Amino acid sequence: MPKNIQLLSLKLRNFKGVRDFSLESQGDTSVYGDNEAGKTSLFDAFTWLMFDKNSMNQSKFAIKTLDENNKVINGIEHEVEGIMMVDGITV
Repeated sequence: MPKNIQLLSLKLRNFKGVRDFSLESQGDTSVYGDNEAGKTSLFDAFTWLMFDKNSMNQSKFAIKTLDENNKVINGIEHEVEGIMMVDGITV
């Protein structure tokens, strides 16, 4: 039987160049922004959290934060946290 899943919140820290982001959803949520603003990174974070893959269905992709020279910044933690309502139960 299909489950009813609602995203309540999504938090990113050092994920694919997004240093710190929090989304608190109050129902339907739309994400808008210029090119290279991070919309795909948000979607990648959500699909990585749910399915261990990015939005292109790839299980191997870069989540590390890069510096201005496109080199990986070592020593920082990468986090994605989501709170969802699944069939009326918060998980």
